[in-house]
Amino acid sequence: MLTEKWKKKMQCIKSALRSVFFPEKYACECCGREVFSGERFCAKCLSEISYTGENICERCGRQVSERCDYCDECKSFVPCFDKARSVCSYNDLTRKLVLRFKNGKAYLARLFAEKMSEIAAREFSDADALVYVPITRKRLRKRGYNQARLLAGEISQRTGIAVADVLQKKKDTEDQKKLTKKQRKRNLQAAFAVTDKVFCKDKTLILVDDVMTTGVTVNEIAALLLGARAKKVYVLTFAAVPFRKSEAESDADE
Repeated sequence: MLTEKWKKKMQCIKSALRSVFFPEKYACECCGREVFSGERFCAKCLSEISYTGENICERCGRQVSERCDYCDECKSFVPCFDKARSVCSYNDLTRKLVLRFKNGKAYLARLFAEKMSEIAAREFSDADALVYVPITRKRLRKRGYNQARLLAGEISQRTGIAVADVLQKKKDTEDQKKLTKKQRKRNLQAAFAVTDKVFCKDKTLILVDDVMTTGVTVNEIAALLLGARAKKVYVLTFAAVPFRKSEAESDADE
């Protein structure tokens, strides 16, 4: 008779052989096609993800035609945050992913955080803590989770940077999907608050969210954190709308 030790060894060998000859089947997170490579995206969808490359605005991190210190948007409206970076550009494919993430597919936080963590380690190595864009209690009850909080938690596990719960959204605001940049700014006035100013003092903070569209939300929060005497505020998102001359809006914001 096989001992328990040998039984465990045989199980490990069987598992290894199964993974080689019968790789685990996944469904593409975007289109639902079966994927046998162990990846979370099919080849077609993977090719459509526009990862942020070298040609970015150094300040807001948006994709531009040629790398620059300040894009035209940042020149006309200088952000309060010190620097922003994102994994990819916000296009039709990443829009589908983000909406899935916000509407029940919480496990996507792990997928998004893998690349976001690499950026945090490379670009924001001086950070003291991660903070995240808050949502109201009403929205939290309805959705069941705050997607930005999930991302911050996953990034923390990978980088060792602690998550600090120092922000609050005090009131529900009008749906921002169809609002212009100026209307969004008015809509968010007095919507957020810093709940622990003592913690923020002299800290370098990474503000985490899923998407940056106009940048109004993260800019309002960055201003509050700097007002609480934070040393620096960085912004880290999974996706960002690339530089656009018009105020084309998306439906990614809550």
